[in-house]
Amino acid sequence: LCLAELTKGKSNCLKRTFRYVLKSLWEIALPSVPNPTKNIKFDWQEQNPREPLTNNELEAILEVARKSRAGDEVAALIQVAVYTGLRRKDCVYLEASDICNDILEISPYKTRRKGIQVRIPLHPRLKQVLETMPVDGKGRFFPSLVREYERGLLQPRLQRIFSKVVKTSVSKEGRVRRVPFKTFHSLRATFITRLAESNVNLDVIRALAGHTRLDMTLHYCHQRAEFKTRAIETLNFETP
Repeated sequence: LCLAELTKGKSNCLKRTFRYVLKSLWEIALPSVPNPTKNIKFDWQEQNPREPLTNNELEAILEVARKSRAGDEVAALIQVAVYTGLRRKDCVYLEASDICNDILEISPYKTRRKGIQVRIPLHPRLKQVLETMPVDGKGRFFPSLVREYERGLLQPRLQRIFSKVVKTSVSKEGRVRRVPFKTFHSLRATFITRLAESNVNLDVIRALAGHTRLDMTLHYCHQRAEFKTRAIETLNFETP
């Protein structure tokens, strides 16, 4: 099938699309022959991990978001992501019923079929933000953003907000197109990285992020240089 040649330099998302097309064509043309595309897997570690945001970058992005249309909703959406580590879709469809006794309990859409449920204590700052947000008849915090998301308009809008503050894509050797660098998904990396820098147990971080494997959590974790320097400075092998 030469799938490796067809998808050379492409993202995993495009590789999965190629595989799906080939799988469909195979089932139509050769329905009685075992489909070899079912055994093709792609390594997620090849993907370019999003870089976490600094505090200054986050503040600047929030400032730009507040000046945009429906600015309060967009800024609140960003704060939900950075204080919970949830993916964009989970943030957009967040409902008041997902919160009970200051605990956010949700089944992330990406791992829902595996029966994974995450319980995230509500940060005081995020609780204050959500208390100011009016909910619609279905109990959703971001009804206008839900409509934008379903029409495919929210992602480019967030991209424009982030691009005014940070570099959202970079060139990478071996890739045909530029790869994402600091985007909305960087808020998830920021959440995980800040917890790791605060010496939170990695198993706790994995549970909060809703990951099934610890190596996926480490994939998102990018401790800053100063934290690594402090860690080395704690070493002391001298005899008293």
